[in-house]
Amino acid sequence: MTTKCANPVCSVSFHRLGRGKLFRFEVKSPSKPCRDVPDTVCSVKSGRASVFFWLCDNCSLTKTLSFEVARGLTVESLPGPRGCVAVPQDVQACANQ
Repeated sequence: MTTKCANPVCSVSFHRLGRGKLFRFEVKSPSKPCRDVPDTVCSVKSGRASVFFWLCDNCSLTKTLSFEVARGLTVESLPGPRGCVAVPQDVQACANQ
């Protein structure tokens, strides 16, 4: 169950769908250790399981997520428009150039 933004530097709580961005990752043959995956998913004996992570509205403007069982969850910066840093106030300024 997702309870907060997946960005470790953000503390925004998840309340409902429709805000931010929900990510679904397929975990094939989950086994321990599973980085960033709940124990209940790692203990499943099936060949597949889904794990969900959420980025809040603000973080989803500049970040995305990637996931690998061995490496775990990674928060990555989205590329900005042609050499601009992708922060909300800069995006508008870059669009006007």
